[in-house]
Amino acid sequence: MKRVAITGIGIICPSGTGVRDFWHHNTEGTSFLRHEPELARLGMKSRTTAPIEDFDLAAHHSEEDVRELSRLSRFVQLSVSAGAMAIRDGGLDRADFDPGRAGVVFSSAIGGTPEFQQAYEEYSRGGTVPLPALPEGHPFYDSVFLNYTPSWLSGRYGLRGPCTTLTTGCTAGIDALGLAFEQVRWGDSDLVVAAAGEAPLSGLAYATLDVIGSLAVVDGPPETASRPFDARRGGFVLGEGAAALVVEDYDHALARGATVYAEVLGFASANNAYHMSDLAADGAAMATVLSQALADAEVSPQSIDYVNAHGSSTPQNDAFETQALKTALGEQHAARTPVSSTKSMIGHSLSSASMVGVVSAIGALRHSVVPPTAHYEVPDPDCDLDYVPNRPRVHDTRTALVSASGFGGIHSCAVLRRAGDPVRTDRPDAARAADAVPDTAPSRTVLPATGATALVRGTAAPRTPSLLLVHGFGGSAGHWEPLLRTLPPGVHAVAVDLPGHGTNGMPADIPTTAVRTFLTHVLDELDVHGPVIPVGHSLGGLLALDLAAAEPERVRGTAVIGSAERIRLHPSLVEQAVSGTWDPVFLSGCLRRPDQPLPGGRTAADLVVEGFGALRLPDPDAGVWGLAGGLRRALPASPVLSLVAGADRVVSPRRSRALAAAVPCGSAVVIERADHYVHVEEPGQVAAHLTAFLADYDGSGERDDC
Repeated sequence: MKRVAITGIGIICPSGTGVRDFWHHNTEGTSFLRHEPELARLGMKSRTTAPIEDFDLAAHHSEEDVRELSRLSRFVQLSVSAGAMAIRDGGLDRADFDPGRAGVVFSSAIGGTPEFQQAYEEYSRGGTVPLPALPEGHPFYDSVFLNYTPSWLSGRYGLRGPCTTLTTGCTAGIDALGLAFEQVRWGDSDLVVAAAGEAPLSGLAYATLDVIGSLAVVDGPPETASRPFDARRGGFVLGEGAAALVVEDYDHALARGATVYAEVLGFASANNAYHMSDLAADGAAMATVLSQALADAEVSPQSIDYVNAHGSSTPQNDAFETQALKTALGEQHAARTPVSSTKSMIGHSLSSASMVGVVSAIGALRHSVVPPTAHYEVPDPDCDLDYVPNRPRVHDTRTALVSASGFGGIHSCAVLRRAGDPVRTDRPDAARAADAVPDTAPSRTVLPATGATALVRGTAAPRTPSLLLVHGFGGSAGHWEPLLRTLPPGVHAVAVDLPGHGTNGMPADIPTTAVRTFLTHVLDELDVHGPVIPVGHSLGGLLALDLAAAEPERVRGTAVIGSAERIRLHPSLVEQAVSGTWDPVFLSGCLRRPDQPLPGGRTAADLVVEGFGALRLPDPDAGVWGLAGGLRRALPASPVLSLVAGADRVVSPRRSRALAAAVPCGSAVVIERADHYVHVEEPGQVAAHLTAFLADYDGSGERDDC
C-alpha cells in the first residue's frame, strides 16, 4: 500500500476564496450567514442562507474558458473553479506526471437543481404547457448533469485516468476523498483530484428541506441561525460551496517537490439502513463507521487530537453525533478532544460541506490551532463534549478525524495526519541556554502545547503592563535576549518563537487570527493575566498592532520597532527561505556591527542567521502570518509608540514615522544611526524608550494622555 498525501487545495465558500482566506475566517469564527427575504416570500419558516457573495469567474480562468463557462450553471462554475484552484495550488499545471495515472473524482448532491427549476418554469410557462425538447448543445444539459465538471477538469488539465461522479448526498465530498484515497493507496493512480460543489439556493431546494423541518428556524439575528450542539439549535442553514483536493502518492509528491499539506490515513463509509432522514439516538451506526476508519488508519482512538464534526445544527444529528464520538473514542478521551463544526459559520453546502470540513481539519493540523464552533451559548445535556465555543484554541493537533452524515442513512469518516516536520530541532539558541549569565539572563522554557521556546524576564503583576516581545520574519525569541538583559528589574517581559520559526512545525503562512490565538495562549500558559503591551519588530509590529486592535480590553498599548503599515519581503530573502539555504552576508546586511559580541559567545550576525535557520516558509507565494498586503484590521485606538531606526535599510524610517501619525494616539522616536535590528545592536536605547513608555501607565494599567 502507498502512503497518500494531500498536495493541493482549492476552496470557494461564503467565508473566502482560497485556502488562506478560508483558514483566516474559519479560525476567527466569523459568521457568513445572511438574511434571505426570498424565503419569506416563498412562505418558508426559515429566514437565513449562506451565499457566496464575491465569486468572480474571470479570476480563475482564461478568457476562452470564461466564455464557455459563463453560459453554464453556478454550480458548474464554482466546482470547476475550485478544482482548477487545487490543481494550480498543487503545481499540476506545471508538473511532469503520467496523465494516464491521474484522475478526477467529483461529487454533488443536487447539482444544477436551480437551473433545472428555472428551465422548467421558463419552458413550460410555469407548468401550463408541455416541455419542449431542447436542441442538442443547449447549455441546460451541461449545467444540470453531474458529469460535466469532472470531464471538464480532465480535459482541461490532461487527467486521463478514471473520471467519476458520486451522488451520495451530504457525505459525497468526503466520499470523493475516500475513493481518491483508495485509488492512490492501492496503486491504481499516482494522483487524483477529489472535488465537490453545490449552489443549491433555489425555491425547490428550500421547499424540499423546509417541509421536513431541516432548515434553521430560530430566534435571534440571522447570522447566528446555525448553532451546532447548542440547546437552542433549530436546523441547518443552506449554503453554497465548492472544494477540491489533490490526493497523491506520497513518494510521487516528494519526488516532484510538492507541498504536502497532510497525509490521509484511513476512510470508512456505511449505511445505517434505518431511515431516509431520521437517526437512531444511540449513534451506534456512526460509531461503527468512526471505528472502522480508525482501524483502517491503524491508529488508536486515543490518538485523535481533533474532530471536525458534521455538526449540522439539527436537534437530532448533534445529539446522535455526540453519542457516536463517545462510543468510538471512549467517553474519557471524547470528553477531552476538541470538536468543532465549520457549518456554524458558513452553513451546510450539502456534498461540499464535508470536503470543506477536511480543509478545516488540515488547517488545524498545519497550524495547531483548532477553529471554534460559533454561536455556542447554551449547553445541551445531550451534547456534552468540548465544542471549542466561539474562540479558536491553540492545540497540538497531530491526528484529526472528519465525520459526515447524509440523507439516506450514509455515514462517512476520514482520518488525517499532520505532514512531516522539516523544521530543525537542534535549535542553537536552546542548545546554548547554559551559557546564559545567571543574574541577568531571562529564564527559558518550552511551552507544552506548542513546543515554542519562551524567554521570560521578571514577574508579572496583576495591574502593571507586561511586555510581549514579538519578533519579525526570520527572528526568534533569542533575538530579544539582549533587550531582556537590559530592561530594568521591575519590568516583566515575555518573548516567544512565533509560528513558522521553530514552533511545533507550524509553517509561516499561518492565518493572522491563528497567530493572535497563539499569542494569547502563550500569555495564558505563562500566567500573564493583567494588561499587556506587545512590542513588535518589523513584520512582528503588524502582529502587535493586530493583537492590540482585536483585544482592546487586554492590550493597553503597542510599541513597534522598525515597522510600518505595509512591509514587503525581499525576493532574495523569500528565495532563501523556501530553499532553506541562507546567505549569511545577505542576512547581515541590515546590521551596523555584525561582529558585535553578545552573551553566550555569539555575534549579532550569528543571532540573525540562527533565527532564519529555524524558519519554515512553504512556498514563494506564502502570505507570512496572513499579513500579505498589510493589516486586516483597523489600527488600534490605544497608544502606539513607533521606535524608528534612523538608518534602517529594510523599512523606510519615513514609513515608520507615518505609522505613528496614522494611529489615533501615536508617537515616534528616532534612534539615529541605528539599522533594522536596533533592539539587538542598541538594546540600551530601546530599553530606555520602552521604560519611559511604561512609566506613563498608572497602577491600573491605564494612561490618560490619549
